[in-house]
Amino acid sequence: MQDAQIRKVFNEFCKLDKEKQLELLLHLFAALSPTLKARFTRRIFSFSTLDLTKGELEEFLSEERFAGGRSCPHCGKKHVIRNGRRTSAKDENTKYQRYLCLDCKKTFGITTNTIAASTKKDLYTWQKYMHCMVEGWTLRKSAEYCGINLKTSFAWRHKVLDTLCKIQDDIILDGIIEADGTFLPVSYKGNFSKSDFKLPRRARRRGGDQHTRGISREQVCIVTAVNRSGKSIAMVTNYGNPTTMALRYALDRRIEPGSNLCTDGRAGYKHLAKENGLKHHALVSGKVSFGIYHIQTINNYHSQFGKFIKGFNGVATKNLNHYCAWHNFNNFAKETPDEKESILVNYSLSTDRKFLYADTRKYQSMPKRIPDTLEELRKMHRPQAMVPLE
Repeated sequence: MQDAQIRKVFNEFCKLDKEKQLELLLHLFAALSPTLKARFTRRIFSFSTLDLTKGELEEFLSEERFAGGRSCPHCGKKHVIRNGRRTSAKDENTKYQRYLCLDCKKTFGITTNTIAASTKKDLYTWQKYMHCMVEGWTLRKSAEYCGINLKTSFAWRHKVLDTLCKIQDDIILDGIIEADGTFLPVSYKGNFSKSDFKLPRRARRRGGDQHTRGISREQVCIVTAVNRSGKSIAMVTNYGNPTTMALRYALDRRIEPGSNLCTDGRAGYKHLAKENGLKHHALVSGKVSFGIYHIQTINNYHSQFGKFIKGFNGVATKNLNHYCAWHNFNNFAKETPDEKESILVNYSLSTDRKFLYADTRKYQSMPKRIPDTLEELRKMHRPQAMVPLE
């Protein structure tokens, strides 16, 4: 095909609406040979949001957020019109589209009620910070790369981690699942600035041994479950050994009925499997496998998680769920780094989930109280992220 013909076809393609363009691309992809499909897929999966210009990034996020039609983030109504463009506070050459809701008379942009709301940096800076999170860089390196303050880097980290927790909330495990608990010492970092906080145990030197040997109430239990396709769940549940209710709190209705659950011999897993319609494979003490049913994947997960946590100068227990979600996303999920970056940018900057750093100061210093009965548990909303106290 000559260049003139290619340009003509491309111009006709650009005249179509977005839905027609997508439908045509799917038909063209179906007509490709297997070799060309593989080449095309590799090119698509190498896409990174860092390749987009500022204008393209705004268009990309606008299409993702308003995929079901423009709606007001304040009242939810769809009587929305364009309302001019606002100049960026940091770059006079960058302008962002504003919208006006005809019902509530409020204006908004594509970042309203997202983690980027009420910040003074543009979308491109946020995009670069998502790249730092996927790479697992330190706060200082991320701050230098994005041109932001170190304190801002710390605040943004927890904004992004809150988003990752929301992503983890929606995960349902299927196939062959392995479940077990891991333990970390309780850390009350971040609570001592509160005038009414009292340390509930004897003080110890940072990094020192616990007062009680073995598993005790000086440790928190993190109930974890993984499948063979890269999905995982991790949640702080209680002090010491996990109770049956703690296992339910973390995993009840989070596993597809009919799946295979591989665990150790703890009795709570037997109840969990029966209540959720799972095929339970309990490995007796001294055994780690029974054919294809084993707990080696979860043991490897715990090993990776331990190394990941050691990379920080102690993680406060109140923030531990955030770091569990980060580990699951970065180190266990099967997607490529570019795919993870696109997922994070898309979800963080186009989902209604406003999060202020001040909210982290209200997090509970200890695990939440778990209901006493399964009926109570199933009535409550159990988010992965810790809900700030009222």
